[in-house]
This record gives sequence, C-alpha cells and structure tokens, in this order.
Amino acid sequence: MASIEGRTDLPNFETGVLSLWMRGSQSTVRMVGPRWETIGGRLYLVGTWAENLERVDALAGCDNAVAWDQVDEFLIFKSIDEYERRLFPDVKKPDRVVSLEALRS
Repeated sequence: MASIEGRTDLPNFETGVLSLWMRGSQSTVRMVGPRWETIGGRLYLVGTWAENLERVDALAGCDNAVAWDQVDEFLIFKSIDEYERRLFPDVKKPDRVVSLEALRS
C-alpha cells in the first residue's frame, strides 16, 4: 500500500502500468509508474503516458494526472512488457525508435 498524507489504504501502482477508464469517456488513459498525489485537495494518480504501439502517439512519455474520483474502472499490469503483450499481441515492437530530431538532420 502507498502512503500519502498518512493514508495507508491506497494501493501502490508505482512499478506497474494502469489502463484507466474515465467517467464519461469512451477511451482509456494509459499510465506508467503512477503515484498518488493530492492536488487542490483532490486525490490524483500522476504518472507517464504509455506509448500506443498501434499508432503514433504524440503524448507518449508526457506526464499526466487523473483525478481518482473520476476513474470508473482500471486494469493493472505488472510491467510495460506485460501491458504491450496483452493489449497488442500481434504488433511487433520496433527494434529502435528514431527521434524527430534525427529525421530532421
């Protein structure tokens, strides 16, 4: 369990990956290494946006936060490898990633 401001009832997701369904949304938020933070008096999960192997994802690697009271459902994965293997079983991960800077030069 994670501890934030004396709370010990929060699960520790920091070593995993979450796929979260937000209230009122049809899409999911994919988060790597989420940790608990209180922002403006509300409880948030704060982590890194996970790469989408099916398409180019401009948000991959960005920090993101979601209000815990807006999460309807979530899946827990032990690692990014498990997340990719289960959600994208037929997609081959590229051997190397080429940055935009490398393409421009």
